[in-house]
Amino acid sequence: MERADTLVAASPIARDSETRDIFFTRDGWRWVWLANQSRGAFGLTRLAGQKLIINRADFDADRVVRGPGVGGSRQLSSVIAHEKTHGVLLNHFGFVAMALQPRWKVEGYCDHVAQESALSPSDVKNLEESGQTHPALMYYRGRKQVEQELASNGGDVTALFSAEDF
Repeated sequence: MERADTLVAASPIARDSETRDIFFTRDGWRWVWLANQSRGAFGLTRLAGQKLIINRADFDADRVVRGPGVGGSRQLSSVIAHEKTHGVLLNHFGFVAMALQPRWKVEGYCDHVAQESALSPSDVKNLEESGQTHPALMYYRGRKQVEQELASNGGDVTALFSAEDF
């Protein structure tokens, strides 16, 4: 939790305390019911960014496992930071503004704050060279685009989400 809190606190739009209730599942009916259409996710944010649900966490290893293969594992602390950042965005900009943003930008910013994506640069290269698709590509590419935009605008998160590109 300490690493996740440190990552979130580094966001210029985070409040002094970004506490959230976090619920952990081990697949099964609870995850299916809570995840609904997002069963392949590492975690989810519900109820206006205040409740986090994380699936298949290994606390000792600081990992969350989605499944075997490419993009099937992430650091638990990064997943928590990513999900908490959804709440940071909702608290700062509001639900309507976030609902109108392109998904790549919102997810890319959350991965930027988490300092990790499910895919590594070599994973992305291999996927692209083989012509394969992967759900995590949008997150990886979004993170890279967000980082590029923040680098060019001096790190202004408000300007990032004010840009009209949707």
